Amino acid sequence: MKSYWLKSESGKTSLEFRDVVEPAPGPGQILLRMHAAGMNRGELIVGHAVKAGGPAKAAGGEGAGEIAKVGEGVTGFKTGDRVMGRCSGAFAEYSLMDAREALAMPKNLSWEEAACIPLVFMVVHDMLIAQGKLKTGEWLFVTGISSGVGVAALQTAKALGAKVIGTSGSQEKLDKLKGMGLDLGIRTRSGDFAKAVMDATGGNQHNLTGNTTDDSANPVWSPDGQQIAFTNYSRVPHSNSDEIYLFTIQGGTVTRVTNTVYDEHELAWQSLSDGTPPPTL
Repeated sequence: MKSYWLKSESGKTSLEFRDVVEPAPGPGQILLRMHAAGMNRGELIVGHAVKAGGPAKAAGGEGAGEIAKVGEGVTGFKTGDRVMGRCSGAFAEYSLMDAREALAMPKNLSWEEAACIPLVFMVVHDMLIAQGKLKTGEWLFVTGISSGVGVAALQTAKALGAKVIGTSGSQEKLDKLKGMGLDLGIRTRSGDFAKAVMDATGGNQHNLTGNTTDDSANPVWSPDGQQIAFTNYSRVPHSNSDEIYLFTIQGGTVTRVTNTVYDEHELAWQSLSDGTPPPTL
């Protein structure tokens, strides 16, 4: 079958078009005939062997397609079903997917829309709902809101009835996101933004911080009792490296509360299949 691979040599990343053997599903796996695939920046950062060099890797970490074969022990799916989910090597004619990652594809989504939803929205569901427990009327602070996870966080928070503050280095992107419900956009290259957050929230500060992987939500100005959902962008399904860490702040000290591995298939797909306009991707 035909497959695209990412390769890094001499500091340059390139795509290779290869002929490879069609994979066979093992126990608990399904084989998808791919219709569309998504690529995320996590595939191009250090730690994923591309910028750091190393052997080529199959491109694509999520996609949508029709089930061609099911492996031993798979229930709930059959040949011909349309599904979407995270998988390795999605930019190929066929790709293997762990059946636990497979999600029935809503009828009102195109193949391209379905292929781009799983990774970012599963991260956001875990970050804001499963652990952050964001509620109607609360303030969410999203760093890097113009990223894939950031835009998904904005849409999910607004669907929950929350208010959203987001940062980006691009004023143009912030202006566009205001049309999607962003309550306050802060251009991060314009200096300290703690005052802007305090003014927007009436001095109460925000309730939850999301989409941060470092100290970009500095506890110096974050409130005591606030929770921060730190994500790491590793994408290996059902492994200990797929984690959302939830922290709380007391007295300027960040303390880890809990973490969870992605296994969140109670996602509210009803909103995607009842005629509601699909999310912006």
